[in-house]
Amino acid sequence: MIFCRISVVFFGALLAYVESIDPQTVCTQLLSLDCNNYTPLEYDESICGTDGVHYDNYCQFGQARCVDPSIDIKQVGHCHTGPHTSQPPAATTQPTTTTTMDFQMQLVCANAALITCTSEISLICGSDFKLYQNSCKFTLAICATPGLTKLTLDDCRNHNGR
Repeated sequence: MIFCRISVVFFGALLAYVESIDPQTVCTQLLSLDCNNYTPLEYDESICGTDGVHYDNYCQFGQARCVDPSIDIKQVGHCHTGPHTSQPPAATTQPTTTTTMDFQMQLVCANAALITCTSEISLICGSDFKLYQNSCKFTLAICATPGLTKLTLDDCRNHNGR
């Protein structure tokens, strides 16, 4: 999955993705990632946040956004602090690839092998009529099956009982 550098500035509500994806679960998984040892979505992921903080990568920005959802993207590239900055200019153009998946979910999916779900049992019925042990495992299943949505437990019972 490739994140689009051009569209990054249009993500006003970074946690507003498919209804079946629990934003808290995505954040829990994202916060468990080591941002120094993860699979990046792009070669250069520098972001300047509206909080004035420079984030070296989407992982750091995504984690900060999970802690404080009011943080948004001010610009792609480094934050400029004044006329005599030695930081490189912000990137303005890159090849584009569109995606419907939020970048935080993309990070989770790209790093699914690094995420360990708990053994908590809180069953979720997927639109594939499979039962998932908990929201973490359901969210990771969405990585393998885009478009997977939540159904009621009765939906799975009724489908499997036929």
